[in-house]
Amino acid sequence: MQKLTLILCVLKTAVTSDVEDLACAVEAVEWQEYHSAYEAATRATALGESAERDVARAALAEQLLLRTSNVTDVLSCNVGVIAGYYLLARLVSQEAVDTMGLFGGAAEGQTGLAYRLLQLALVFIFTLRNANRIPTGPARAWGVNEHLIIPAIMHMRRGQELKRQTDLRKLVPISPRFRDPNLKIGIVSICAYPEDHPLALPKLTPANREAYAERHGYQLRMHLEHPVIGAHGLGVQHAKLATVLAYLQSNEFDWVAWLDCDSIIMNLNRTLDSVIYQYAQRRIQAEDVGEDVPTICGELNDEADALVGEWLDSWVTGDFQEESVIQIRRGADDDVYAEAPQIGLVQGRLVDDQLEMDFEGGTLNARIVWNTTASGVWALQLQWDNGARWLHREAPGAATQPCREPCRVPGPSCGRALLDPEVNLLITEEGWGLSSANWLIKHSAWSVKFLHDALTAAHVELQLFGDQDAMILHLMNRQSLEAAQRPPEGKDPLDRHAAIIPQFELNAYDALNALTMECDAFVEGDLLVTFPQCKDAEGCNDVFELAAEYAQDAGKLLDPDAGAWWQRRESTPTWSRYSRSSSASLRVFGPRPVIRDVFTREQEYNRAKQQRSFAWLEHVGPNSPLLHAIADASLRRLGEFSTQQLANMLWGLDHANYQNSRFFETVVQWCCSRPMSFWQKAAGEEMVSVMTALRPYASGNAQWRELETFFTNETLRPLARFLCTSNSSDGYVQGLRQLRTYHAGALYTSWLFEEIGAPLRLDDLLVPGLGGFVIPVQQKFHRSIVAMPWLLLALHAKEDPVPLPCDGDASIGRRPNNFLVCQDRAVSGTHCILHCSAGGPPEFEDCSTNGSSVNEVKLHGQRQKLSHGDVLSLTKPAEDGTASGPRVQYKLVYEDPKEADAGDVPATAPDLKPPEKGDVISVEPCFAQDLLVQEQQSKAKLTSDLLVSQRKLEEERNTVENLMRELRKTRQQVDEERLKRQDAEDSRTKLTSEMEALRVEARQLEEVTLAHEDLRLRHANCEQDRSSKMTGQGDASGRYQGCFTTDTVLLYFFSFSISLIIYIYYIIIHIITLCMHIYIYICMELDRLKWRWLRLHKLDF
Repeated sequence: MQKLTLILCVLKTAVTSDVEDLACAVEAVEWQEYHSAYEAATRATALGESAERDVARAALAEQLLLRTSNVTDVLSCNVGVIAGYYLLARLVSQEAVDTMGLFGGAAEGQTGLAYRLLQLALVFIFTLRNANRIPTGPARAWGVNEHLIIPAIMHMRRGQELKRQTDLRKLVPISPRFRDPNLKIGIVSICAYPEDHPLALPKLTPANREAYAERHGYQLRMHLEHPVIGAHGLGVQHAKLATVLAYLQSNEFDWVAWLDCDSIIMNLNRTLDSVIYQYAQRRIQAEDVGEDVPTICGELNDEADALVGEWLDSWVTGDFQEESVIQIRRGADDDVYAEAPQIGLVQGRLVDDQLEMDFEGGTLNARIVWNTTASGVWALQLQWDNGARWLHREAPGAATQPCREPCRVPGPSCGRALLDPEVNLLITEEGWGLSSANWLIKHSAWSVKFLHDALTAAHVELQLFGDQDAMILHLMNRQSLEAAQRPPEGKDPLDRHAAIIPQFELNAYDALNALTMECDAFVEGDLLVTFPQCKDAEGCNDVFELAAEYAQDAGKLLDPDAGAWWQRRESTPTWSRYSRSSSASLRVFGPRPVIRDVFTREQEYNRAKQQRSFAWLEHVGPNSPLLHAIADASLRRLGEFSTQQLANMLWGLDHANYQNSRFFETVVQWCCSRPMSFWQKAAGEEMVSVMTALRPYASGNAQWRELETFFTNETLRPLARFLCTSNSSDGYVQGLRQLRTYHAGALYTSWLFEEIGAPLRLDDLLVPGLGGFVIPVQQKFHRSIVAMPWLLLALHAKEDPVPLPCDGDASIGRRPNNFLVCQDRAVSGTHCILHCSAGGPPEFEDCSTNGSSVNEVKLHGQRQKLSHGDVLSLTKPAEDGTASGPRVQYKLVYEDPKEADAGDVPATAPDLKPPEKGDVISVEPCFAQDLLVQEQQSKAKLTSDLLVSQRKLEEERNTVENLMRELRKTRQQVDEERLKRQDAEDSRTKLTSEMEALRVEARQLEEVTLAHEDLRLRHANCEQDRSSKMTGQGDASGRYQGCFTTDTVLLYFFSFSISLIIYIYYIIIHIITLCMHIYIYICMELDRLKWRWLRLHKLDF
């Protein structure tokens, strides 16, 4: 509960601080150096471009980098840090900053560094005040205010967007339905609302996400309860960082898409792959492409600019067309003028995608139609209601190029080679800076480190930081300050691993919020629509339901390339269920000009009142005409307001810095005239919004005191009572939630402290901060912060004194769930308990196995009342031989806060004196002490739960590791069997080829056998001839026999030898083949037995 105490202390000091103070710990050496660098840089702004100016800029950037390396340190001089960023932006691009982004290259996007430095200044304004303003005193002392920063950011953003659009045209166009089946994408969302929450989002968003994920094969991870990831106590505002980090570390996905719960996917055909492939492309490609880039097939240009030029009238014959050419030009306020002999000079305007012209005979409308010629070039036509056609004529000599076809499926020119391996994060930019609502992040080492660092900054270093602030800080702080130490280049210093994409791609706003914040509104074809600050069920549910209905409607007609950046144009939607008479339709679809008319006309104001949601007003400038119109209409309709509507309106106007004293004084008089029965229906947070907004204007109203007394008794006093009451183990979380719910501002914090009755001394612990806020310079408890009568002082170790609770039990032992944990082995799990009551002396109860001692008096299972100076011994002396280390002893100490800090205790502090032994004193509830005790108890319980969970997790991890080892072993065996089977198959193939060769040889053997038989027959014939000629042929017979012996016998012997050799070879081959078949059969039987064993053991591969 210490953190909650510090927040209350911060609010109190904001009331009493000196507004002329710098609100900076300038007595510290590091902040003295920073202040000196700031003063030197201030003097350097009066100099032109010079070496002295460069040195001052580099020195201030270096000091800012040192001071912001840990965001906790920034709290010691937060307004000074904001001023430092602003001054550094002036030193980088002075003309652009001094003209609030109107000149000095801002419109051309040449002030990227100054733009980022101003955004960093805004981070600390939002974080520490949750508003868009700097307190007057410190702002005057440092020479900076939000009116110098916010408009400059808004104007510079337009130049940055224009530059990004120019670079985007040079990239390869990707179709909105492009899908890479090999890209694994996970969609992560947290939509955690109580079951009885009236908002419709928890019912609509999960079904919407599921339908989209199923259509494209994405993996959906929708959390309907807040996931507990990593350290206990993780704030809800930091859950998205921890959740996405956990999924990246799971190695499931190539990319993870975070989508807020209040974002409804509207175009289910649009893929996340197309966004990744379009904006994560290699940036070098954009530099290699020349300025003259062909248009994209189907590209829609600005219609008003496209109309400018010469037109041919279809009603004029060819002989007179040159004399009757129609000249169209643009005028002021987007008016369109057309001039020709046959029509004269007529004026018109663009209305809902049509050209409306006021001809002499009446008003006619023309549809703007784009057609492609045979060469693939786009031509423009105007088709009038009366049947006329005007054809746009290109200027003579104008070059025409075939249009570029976008990538629709993965291929050689549309594959992974397009992607830049260094781009790991795709994030949008809105209003005043980067947005953490919806973004895409790649699975990479950089992404894991980035999310881990951002989570550390937000969850550990400064819990006032939201996830968006932490992401902005780590994407541009170090990069911008290092760039500022070098000569200005005008480039965007954003981290090279991140790419900013157009807001409409992942974060298009509903038309109402887009109008007030001057950013991208949802148009048909966009992926999704986001509803920021729409938390009122009565005013928002119909908007959510309409968006979900549009997403589910399969009958709506959308072009195949709907959603592509080259086809996007804000216009009246073509959806059949769209109605301009429906406030929900206007808020979702617009168009914005129609919304502006509706909300500025008195007769239409009732629709805005019915929405009962004015949260978007905080984004409107104080001089906005829309703001004045709503304020004037509100005064006329005050009698129709409920307390909720009044609170929402005043909260929005107050956060928008609306400073019309006549308006607020009129509302004060009306509120004071209301009967108390009217205010009894108001909720606590509604009363806080009303009273905080009106109190500065109520000083002269006598009836205000009665209303303020009612507010004190019905809202603040129950809050104080809650904060003074001991809570359960999660009391810190409850207290913080309660304080945030009532949102009691600095105007009423002093009363809250008086009601709590906690005497405070802050000088040793706190230093001035933003707006007179005080901030802690160290995390540990400092005993001079409040009066702590009873403390436990460890005698066996150098430890800080531990305060005891005013009421409740404080246990001491080895278990982690004890109030005071002692790890000595001789101490029992719960060794003893100190029973505290009403701030009096505690009572000691022994709960140990071996007993304890109080002032060397042995106790075993007994109780004893304690007094100041008593020594509690939990272990025996070392000489007994039972203790291996120092003896565990604690001393009970009573400190009189009046004696400890006599000069600083408020006069209202109770006059305490050391009680005698056995006495019970009655004091006011020691609020801060209770908070600290409850926080320690909560931490001890969480630590115990964490240890148990860690043990279970370790056991599960060991089991999983064993199973994984068995799985790897089995997989290895299966791989070996696969190799053996493959070898057997190879052997079978080889044997088959060998058998085929044997068949060939067998056929050759048959041929040789036939030749042998022929030779044998010839031999027989020769023998017969020889026998018949033997008689009478002596010498001739001898020659014939010699012939037979030399030729025939040798040939016969040679043939017989070859046949014998072939027969033997054939028999050997058959024997080898038989052996191989037997081997293959044995291998297959073994393999079959192994697979049967695996199935019996239920192992799945």
